[in-house]
Amino acid sequence: MLPRGASSMPPPPNPAAYFPPPRVTLPSGLEILRTYSGAVIFLEILFGTIVWILVASTRVPLPLLQGWVMFVAVTAWFLSIVFLCVFLFGYANRIAVNWNQTGIIDERLLDLW
Repeated sequence: MLPRGASSMPPPPNPAAYFPPPRVTLPSGLEILRTYSGAVIFLEILFGTIVWILVASTRVPLPLLQGWVMFVAVTAWFLSIVFLCVFLFGYANRIAVNWNQTGIIDERLLDLW
């Protein structure tokens, strides 16, 4: 019989041994522009600029709807610039975030909009 408060179960393992820290798979600096991901981010910025310029220059009968479309277009464009700058200036190596997952979440949120 075990003493009161004692357990026959072993202590749980350390979760840090099973979940390694996230690592950045994209390069920092100007090397980001030489990868497919960097090129896609650059194209997002380029086409995003074209989209919000076209939306801003369009006349619609109900400007409230155009305001929402403009907000979404400029927000997506701004987030793409921020995401590119994080890698371009090397902040991705200084901030301990899973950047792969952050990129996927960013893209999925923009898909919903």
